Amino acid sequence: MGEPGCILPHHGFPKIRLLRRTDPHSTSTLHGPPTRVALFLGSWGPRFLPGSAEAVFKPVRLEAMHPSEIQRMFDRLVDHYERLNHRLSLRIDHYWRRQTLRYLKPPVLDLCCGTGEVAALLHRFGLPGGVGLDFSEAMLRRARARWPNAQWVRADALALPFANGQFQTATCFFGLRNIAQPRRLFAEVYRVLRPGGRWVILDMILPEAPVRWPYSLYLRHLLPRLAALWGAPRADYEYLAESIHRLPVTEIRGLLQATGFALVDTRLLLGGTAGLWIAHKPPDTSVRVSFTP
Repeated sequence: MGEPGCILPHHGFPKIRLLRRTDPHSTSTLHGPPTRVALFLGSWGPRFLPGSAEAVFKPVRLEAMHPSEIQRMFDRLVDHYERLNHRLSLRIDHYWRRQTLRYLKPPVLDLCCGTGEVAALLHRFGLPGGVGLDFSEAMLRRARARWPNAQWVRADALALPFANGQFQTATCFFGLRNIAQPRRLFAEVYRVLRPGGRWVILDMILPEAPVRWPYSLYLRHLLPRLAALWGAPRADYEYLAESIHRLPVTEIRGLLQATGFALVDTRLLLGGTAGLWIAHKPPDTSVRVSFTP
């Protein structure tokens, strides 16, 4: 449900706290007898207002979590992460990765590389091996064991240890929502790309209505339970599900353009449950990045 490699040691990471539903400005009876759906889901399920089809979802408060907690969380997932992602998505995530191959030209920098699935695809289709970067050492150990000939780097995605213009393509699959400062990441990617280079982002997002409500219900209530049934820590997948809700989808295109990227192509996949952004660094090297941390 999310690549771990972009958890940043000095910028912190939001911790999910679930709060009870309250609406002091509404005259509707939010605390009346629960519907059958609310009884089934428990105190955190949606409750339908009398005479209305509107569902009231719990608010979410994001608090800072210590970076060491984040690292431990993703290290815990190393034995479950790839297998569960394939199961929970019915292997659609693998299909999406394959569909992005047409946009990848070597050399490739894969940010938030996790266990190295992009490197596996590059190898399988005969493309020269790229560089995988991740924050989680446990994930990188798994990637190195699978693909020892590839280059693996443990580093902060907001301070890339590469020279200007070193890569033709940069990717970030299912990791953007774990980034504390997306604009700073975009500026770093812009720096290490060659003029005319390509920046490919793939991530889970919340779809529009009418799919939004059942999908949100699945993320917050069913997905963590399924993950727990298959042996993964339920709390970790509760966090990963909430991270989809807070991804600033409407701001991504504007942030890319503000960083200096041009020809930003945005595509919605599988009913809008995933987003693909393809941004190009202009071939004109006189275009400069304007970024203030």
